[in-house]
Amino acid sequence: MNPQRISSYDQNDLRIRAAEKQAIAWINDCYDEVEFTHSHFDNEIIAVAEFNGAKAGLGRLVKIDEKKP
Repeated sequence: MNPQRISSYDQNDLRIRAAEKQAIAWINDCYDEVEFTHSHFDNEIIAVAEFNGAKAGLGRLVKIDEKKP
């Protein structure tokens, strides 16, 4: 991939938003592709990155311990 091309995007083309619950099938399909554990909205914050209006990435924060913030 050309680094010059990546660094020259307009930040308005990139959007990161909270995932919606109806997207869980797509989210878990993405995780299946890389053999990750499926997501669940009950203990996670899930984010979707969009570039030029198309889904381009996925991330999550998972609460793993009730004793730690």
